[in-house]
Amino acid sequence: AVPVRTELPVTDAFTLGVAARYEDYDDFGDSVNGKVSGRYAFTEQFAIRAAFGTSFRGPSLAQTGFQFSTQNFGAGGMLETFGHLPVDDPLAIANGAVPLKEEESDNISVGFVYNGGELFQLTVDYFKVDIDDRITLVSGSTDNVTFFTNLVDTETDGVDVSARGGLPAGNGTLSWMAAYNTFDTEVQNPSVLGEQELNILETAPPEDKIILQGAWDIDNWGFLLRATRFGETVRDFDFGGGFPDPHTFDATWSIDIEAAYRVTDRWLVAIGGDNVTDENTNLSS
Repeated sequence: AVPVRTELPVTDAFTLGVAARYEDYDDFGDSVNGKVSGRYAFTEQFAIRAAFGTSFRGPSLAQTGFQFSTQNFGAGGMLETFGHLPVDDPLAIANGAVPLKEEESDNISVGFVYNGGELFQLTVDYFKVDIDDRITLVSGSTDNVTFFTNLVDTETDGVDVSARGGLPAGNGTLSWMAAYNTFDTEVQNPSVLGEQELNILETAPPEDKIILQGAWDIDNWGFLLRATRFGETVRDFDFGGGFPDPHTFDATWSIDIEAAYRVTDRWLVAIGGDNVTDENTNLSS
């Protein structure tokens, strides 16, 4: 990989950034990608920013080489073998598998930054990402096998909001952070997917996510409390037990806590717990 990056102060208020990257892969050829960004500061506290870039992602090792098989009851209650195969397996090829190629994407973002000092800082960004030839898990045409293939084009847009700050509290410092993210993904060629595969890409991820965090540092002690809200999610899968298909799971809060003590400049002892309220976030995270 050969990266090149530069930032140009066009004026005192406007900064232009340009970046390029050349990558050469033994299995997937080469690619040139770039990014152009700009930032305009109206005041020392407030600035707007925007960026446009292209990206490239080759198949991962798990997508090219992972394989497993299991036995389960299929149609008619008969015991059958189900498996996941790499795309170069003869059975996968017989079911329509072809060599994987890279994913390519275009992305754009625009937003603003407000820096009110240590007490309050805020960033808000809108983003949009278009991915072509996205690698997706599919089922075989005749046998009980699955494999990865470059099948769908997706369009994702969303908003990121992040705020943080700090203030003195007793003999220590109280810092806080709040973040919000929401995004929506649409498959541009939905006819190539089944109902469950489409659900995994479009509606299975939580519709939004909120993180609220507070930390108090005093002398050698540190205390942290974090609450994370995973938004509503929909799963199009036959869970049995009376659950309708598809089934909507309500939003869920998860609480994390931690206490730490700095013994020396090099040693820190901490104890805490993640999801101490034992909420089920497996379908939301």
